[in-house]
Amino acid sequence: MGFPGLGKLVSLLSPLPSVVLCTHGHLDHIGSVGEFSCMYLHPADWELLNRHADPAYRRKKVEALARELGVVPTPEATKAMIHLQIPKDIRPLSPGQLLDLGGRTLEVLHTPGHTQGSVCFYDRAGGLLFTGDTLCARGVMLSFPESTNIPTFLQTIAALSARIPRDTRIYPGHHTQPLTTGYFEKYLECGKRTLAHPLEGRWEASLFGKFRRYEFEDVSLTYPGE
Repeated sequence: MGFPGLGKLVSLLSPLPSVVLCTHGHLDHIGSVGEFSCMYLHPADWELLNRHADPAYRRKKVEALARELGVVPTPEATKAMIHLQIPKDIRPLSPGQLLDLGGRTLEVLHTPGHTQGSVCFYDRAGGLLFTGDTLCARGVMLSFPESTNIPTFLQTIAALSARIPRDTRIYPGHHTQPLTTGYFEKYLECGKRTLAHPLEGRWEASLFGKFRRYEFEDVSLTYPGE
């Protein structure tokens, strides 16, 4: 969200130069990019990055989220979360791109669904998949204007399921970590049921608008209502 201090923390972990790899452009995933000199993001989310970095937009959402959670951030934290700085050096991510971290390589997988430019980062040697909001426990939101439709999301999950080995550990951006690859099948089934019975999804409302949610076991999908 942009709480201050991430850049300092990373410098304590390693003295080497750091860059930011963003899974997508939403406000709660770009909040500390200004503490680094360079960031990577899929070009399909660059416009989203600019919109979610706008101080007026961030103030409205940050204040609403604080009220919803019943928390009162410090003035320093509030200022940092609202007045986000975007690095001048923004580099594109592309499908199949390999990012050499020195003894460890991440492969970029374009995974449209939650946003058009969502990506996952795959560490094949380490058996790790970092999914951002493409896949997580509890639910994936497809109800934003920048989200894809459910069939496109299902294509994304099916492609991941076909490619990622069963013993891979999945680290999403929210909720429980790590997850197993069994969540691919859960979301495929949830998506199929949602398409078959879209009106069975219950109505919900949040600071991001009104939408329907279809639940299956411990996952769910949100989508625009009719």
